[in-house]
Amino acid sequence: MTESLTIADELRAKLKQAGYNARMVTIRHEHYSMGSSVHATIRSAAVDSRRVRAILETAEDISRDGFGEILSGGNRYVSLHYTDEVQEVYGRRHADAVDAALAELDKAGKGALIPIAGTALLVGWDEHRYRLSLWSRAGGHLCTVADPRQYAERAGTVRAILFDIALAAEKAALAGEGVARE
Repeated sequence: MTESLTIADELRAKLKQAGYNARMVTIRHEHYSMGSSVHATIRSAAVDSRRVRAILETAEDISRDGFGEILSGGNRYVSLHYTDEVQEVYGRRHADAVDAALAELDKAGKGALIPIAGTALLVGWDEHRYRLSLWSRAGGHLCTVADPRQYAERAGTVRAILFDIALAAEKAALAGEGVARE
């Protein structure tokens, strides 16, 4: 049995102990010459992605040099994915609050940051007023995303943008708890 398989089994056991079965979160593993990867997929919107992420982080093992560069060989990477259905639900959790914040942002002057209700996020325009800039209320730029109103006729694109906002909200909440995450 390869090490990544053992790790995958351990992760499955931890997830089961946390109340998540294989229909809710799946674990897939790969082993290759210079290391291994474990891929988790959240398949149910009832899953708390922060809990899953915390469990997965226990399995990641990346060796770095004194400058923070990743060393070759023997690293184990862990990634978290979401089904389209879960992305839709996660994104829609904040859709009304995002719409309200964007309406207020349209009225605000240049450089304004508007809170997104129910999240630890602030939203503003980038310097060209083309993309939205998301900020943590704890202080710090998180990411930029497209304005979902520009893509109203493309449901998949809007879903992806709203999902990105939901992940940024999760990241901002973690930063507010004093836990910085990339």
